[in-house]
Amino acid sequence: MITQYHKIALAATFGLAMAFTFSACSSEEPPPPAPSGEEQNSGNNTPVNCQFVDDGITYCYDKSWENPITYDECLEGGGTIVSSCPSVPPPPSNPTCGGNEYNPETEQCCGNNKFTTSTQFCSGNTVYDKCGGFDYNPSTHFCSGNTTYNKCGGSVVYNPSTEQCCGSNKFTTSTQFCSSNTVYPKCGGNTYDTSTEGCCGSSKFTTSKQFCDTRDNKIYKHTKIGNQTWMAENLAYKAIDSKCASDATICATYGVLYNWATAMGYSVSSATNPSGVKGVCPTGWHLPSHAEWGELLTAIGGYLTADDKLKSTSGWSNGNGRDSYGFAALPGGGSTGTSLTGLGSAAYWWSSTADEDNTKARIRFMNDNSVGMSFGAENKAYFLSVRCVKD
Repeated sequence: MITQYHKIALAATFGLAMAFTFSACSSEEPPPPAPSGEEQNSGNNTPVNCQFVDDGITYCYDKSWENPITYDECLEGGGTIVSSCPSVPPPPSNPTCGGNEYNPETEQCCGNNKFTTSTQFCSGNTVYDKCGGFDYNPSTHFCSGNTTYNKCGGSVVYNPSTEQCCGSNKFTTSTQFCSSNTVYPKCGGNTYDTSTEGCCGSSKFTTSKQFCDTRDNKIYKHTKIGNQTWMAENLAYKAIDSKCASDATICATYGVLYNWATAMGYSVSSATNPSGVKGVCPTGWHLPSHAEWGELLTAIGGYLTADDKLKSTSGWSNGNGRDSYGFAALPGGGSTGTSLTGLGSAAYWWSSTADEDNTKARIRFMNDNSVGMSFGAENKAYFLSVRCVKD
């Protein structure tokens, strides 16, 4: 039974307890005031560094947290207790490039255009794709198949799969080749040494011993005797008013026969050395005058031994020569216009010099059993062989 004394004692005890409890609560510092009105969340801005505290009324401000925290954790972590989350101004808009926004974290501005920095780059206000993931200098290089190549001469772009550089130019590797920074067409699909070889149609030849008649792409041998360079074959170009045996092989070997007007290219007679008459000869060559034939004989020691020294070692029906100078004289015969005679046994060559009898022109000739090389005059209407001399 509780007496009045007990009531007083209990009250005193309860009062002390209350006093103790009040004293403990009052020892804590009250939370700081909330930020001023302009710092309050207006609902339009996004709060930052503001974390919900456990009582659902206050917030921890100015501290970033990953999970909800308590009142004490906020203070211990250096935060501030507020009754509402302050707001911040809206984040600034992205920078613009030519009037268009771009993301500076992944993009940049190039002139008036934006570009993606991970896959593109800017050079001279122009956007380029990276090459294999790398930048390059577009003024002197180009990109093909993720590989960077030098431009030809610093300016010419080419297709690396089908083309290459030759000095400052490009060329197609399937049909052309490069030699000493010059582009040449392949010869019959093959390259050749341009310092010692040439191309005639689809065949290559040795320039020191041969040349090409580009009119029909026939290759001729040539030989130097004294100060002259002579064809080492009879001319085989099929011109108008020329004649040839029906067998093409014979024509190729012994040459074609021409009347004097065709041999001269309808030029007037010339007795000078050199004659200056191109006539039916290839470009760079001319029909020799009577005087030029004489110079040839002087260079080999005179006309008396010319047959042995100038005749080919084969091709004569009787009496081949030693061909000491590579002239390779062959007996192409002659024709009056209706029939071919002397093939294999006699050789007749026109000169550019007309005879005193204007119906004839000077010639040089030799046959199977003749001694040396003779000269004479023949009717201009007849068809004889031609040897040309280099200009």
